[in-house]
Amino acid sequence: MVSLMQTMLSLDGPLNSILLQMGIISERISYLSQPELFRAIAVLSDLWKGVGWGSIIYLAAIASIPQEMYESAYMDGANRFRRIIHITIPSIMPTIVILLILSVSGILGSNFEQHFLLGNKMVSETAETIDTYVFRTGVQSGRYSYATAIGLATSIVSFCLLLAADRTARVMTQGEKGLF
Repeated sequence: MVSLMQTMLSLDGPLNSILLQMGIISERISYLSQPELFRAIAVLSDLWKGVGWGSIIYLAAIASIPQEMYESAYMDGANRFRRIIHITIPSIMPTIVILLILSVSGILGSNFEQHFLLGNKMVSETAETIDTYVFRTGVQSGRYSYATAIGLATSIVSFCLLLAADRTARVMTQGEKGLF
């Protein structure tokens, strides 16, 4: 994925070529060397990676809904929007809650590989995350105990976020949905 992003965003990559041909930019831009663009690039590429997996999960959840429910709602006069609101969303709510809980627990995880490989000296301050800091401190500087302590603290905070998200999901769904 990082190699694809580097190719697409390079000076002679397709993004610069398309924008030049359309007249949107007058000279080529080095996107990966600009700190103000790094966060947007990281977020967009992370979304791009996650959309496929999320689509598979949600389509599988939607496919498990009995068609009789949709048919009876159609016979009762429910339009497409009403069927989505009253059948689809409540039926896939357990999947939504579980994926939300798991994503909240991983919020401190920064997709280490992406930040480490996309980052360079010009965007190092912007690209620095807890995971890359732990790597640089532990492996590159040799401060293993300090890096381990930071990693442990991050794991404890992530676990607390997991429990808080689970409790919040239970409260919001009147105790019906949650992991624990």
